[in-house]
Amino acid sequence: MSNEDIKKVKVQPYPIEASILKPVTATGKIVRLNKLGFQMETTAHIRTNDRVEVKWEMPVSRRSYQAEALIVKVYEKLRGTSGEGKSVHLIEGHFRNPSTEVLQSISNFMEKIGQKNR
Repeated sequence: MSNEDIKKVKVQPYPIEASILKPVTATGKIVRLNKLGFQMETTAHIRTNDRVEVKWEMPVSRRSYQAEALIVKVYEKLRGTSGEGKSVHLIEGHFRNPSTEVLQSISNFMEKIGQKNR
């Protein structure tokens, strides 16, 4: 295979499709990810101090990862037209004892997209 046969495709780093496995089953989109934790939009009713199990697939590598997190902040906003709005929660979770593999994958991801760890 020559270099001419390789097609480069740009992939947006965010949002990342994700699933909450515990304490409720729900889907959402990770809008920010770093080694400390994540911010995720979801319609699930999650509260601060909830412990959640989150599963996501890294862009490009397509590898799945799973980690436990403690929800430290929850913001609620309405999306849609007046009277027909849908409640969306922006949750912030901090990882609890993530594996070395998860941390290394996040670190590689951040480096590739040029994101600084704050």
